[in-house]
Amino acid sequence: MKIKNNLYNTNYLLLALFIVISIVIYYLNIQTIKTFRKEVANQATFLVQKYTDIISTSDKLDLDSKGLDFMHDVMLPSLKVPIILENYEGERLVINIDIPYNQNTPNYNKYLHSQDITDMQIRMDKRNTPLSIYYHIYDSDSLKIGKKIPASSRKIYDLHYGDPKIIDKLVWLPYLEIIFFIFFILIAFSGFQLIRKDEKNLIYAGMARETAHQLGTPISSLMGWMKLLEEGDDKEKIIKYIGQDIDRLSMISDRFSKIGSIPQMKEINIEKLLEGVSSYIKTRAPKSIKIKIENNLGKKIVLGDYTLLDWAFQNIIKNSIDAIKNNDNGEILIIIDSYYDNYISIDIHDNGSGIPRKHRNNIFRPGFSSKRRGWGLGLSLTKRIIQEIHLGRIWLVQSNERGTIMRTILRF
Repeated sequence: MKIKNNLYNTNYLLLALFIVISIVIYYLNIQTIKTFRKEVANQATFLVQKYTDIISTSDKLDLDSKGLDFMHDVMLPSLKVPIILENYEGERLVINIDIPYNQNTPNYNKYLHSQDITDMQIRMDKRNTPLSIYYHIYDSDSLKIGKKIPASSRKIYDLHYGDPKIIDKLVWLPYLEIIFFIFFILIAFSGFQLIRKDEKNLIYAGMARETAHQLGTPISSLMGWMKLLEEGDDKEKIIKYIGQDIDRLSMISDRFSKIGSIPQMKEINIEKLLEGVSSYIKTRAPKSIKIKIENNLGKKIVLGDYTLLDWAFQNIIKNSIDAIKNNDNGEILIIIDSYYDNYISIDIHDNGSGIPRKHRNNIFRPGFSSKRRGWGLGLSLTKRIIQEIHLGRIWLVQSNERGTIMRTILRF
C-alpha cells in the first residue's frame, strides 16, 4: 500500500511540475511577444510622426515628394514587418509583403484590393492598432514662437502593420517546449519505472533467498530431531527443542507476512526491544564481541510492530557484527537519546573497519551487498520497515577506519 501511495505521489508531482512549467513557459512567451510588439509599435509611431512632419512641411499636400520616396523605400521597410498603407481614397500601398505579380501591372493593382489583402489587413488590426498619418497646416503664430500647433488636419493614410516574422515562430515555441518537456517526462518516468521494476526483481530474488536461508536452519533442526525421536532418545528434551524451532518458523512466517501488509501498531518499550535483540545476537556472535546499551532517556514507548522492529535492528547489529568479527576488541554501543520534537534516536556504533566510500551511497539499495555471499536485502528491508512502515528515518552518520555509526529515529 505504501509503495503504491509513493508511486501515486510521484505521478502527481510530475503532473504538477508539468503544469507549472507549462504555465511559466506560456507566460514568458506571452511577455516576450508583448515586448516585441511594443518595440515595433514604438518604432512605427516614430515613423508615422516623421511621415506626418514630411508631408506637413509644405503649404500644399504633395504625396510625390522625394522625402516620401525615402520614407516608402527605406524607412518603413526598415521596420521589417508587413505594412499596408491605405489612403483616404481607398488606394493601398504594401511594404514587406510578397505580391505574386509585377508592380504597376493591372494584376498587381487588382491584387492590392483583393480579399487576401483585406483579410491580411483585418488580422493586422486584431494584433496591432492601426496608426493614422495626417497632413497638418500649422498656425502661423505658433510657428513664430517655435511651436507647431495645427490649425487644420486631414487624415492621409491609415498604416496597418503586422508582427515580425520572429513572433510567428515564438507563437509555436511554447507548444514545442511543452512537447519536448512531455517527451522528457515520459523518458524520465519510463526510466523511473524500469529502476523500480529492477529493484522489485532484486527484492523478489532476495526475499526468496532470505526465506530459504531463514527456513533452512529450523527445518534442518526439525529433521534432526525427528531422526532422534525415531532412535528413542530423550523425548521430553527433544520436544522442547522442536517447540523452539516451531516458534522460530512461526516468527519467520510472521515477519514475511507483515512486511507485505499493514501491521497493527502497538506500544513498545524501545530499550526492552533492543535488549532482546542484543541478547539474541550475543548467543550467536563470537564471545569476544561486547554489546552495550546506553539509555539517556529512561523508559520510552514507541508505536510500532515489535516483530518488524526486532527484525530491522537485528539486521543493523548483524552488519556491525560482520564488521568487527575479526577484531579481538570488537564492541557495539547502542545509544538511545532524544532527537527533536517527538522523536528519539537510536545510534548503533561499532569499532569495525568501516564501509568503503564507494559503497556508502548504495548500502540501502536492494540487491547491493559487499559480502561475497550476501543478497543485499537486509538493510533495504530495514529501511522499508523504519521509513515506510514506521514513518521514521535511518541513515549512515559516519564511517571510517575507526568504526561506523548508523542512526535510526522513531516517533515516541
